[in-house]
Amino acid sequence: MKRLALAAVALLAGCPSDPSNPDTLWLALDGSELKVKLIDHVKLPTHDLFVGEVVGTYADVNVLTNGIVDIAKLKPLLFDMASKKYWSLGEPVAKCWSVGKEYSPNG
Repeated sequence: MKRLALAAVALLAGCPSDPSNPDTLWLALDGSELKVKLIDHVKLPTHDLFVGEVVGTYADVNVLTNGIVDIAKLKPLLFDMASKKYWSLGEPVAKCWSVGKEYSPNG
């Protein structure tokens, strides 16, 4: 059943399964790829839920800056099930681990 579900996901997503391992699927995005192993397939009243484990990640050199994935170059697409909309990311808001130093609980 898992292989059939994986083939359905591959067909719907337009992604090939890995011929060397039929229990994995390549999810390709612009500039990156995820290799996903299907863990479970749950049939719900309104849709199917596929649960997977990411077993490999790959990035095209065109989305790298100094050897690190550059979010601005990657331009990820995010899906929100609650609103049934796709979202993009905007500009950075602050640097991690530094913006909190300016916080004072007393105002």
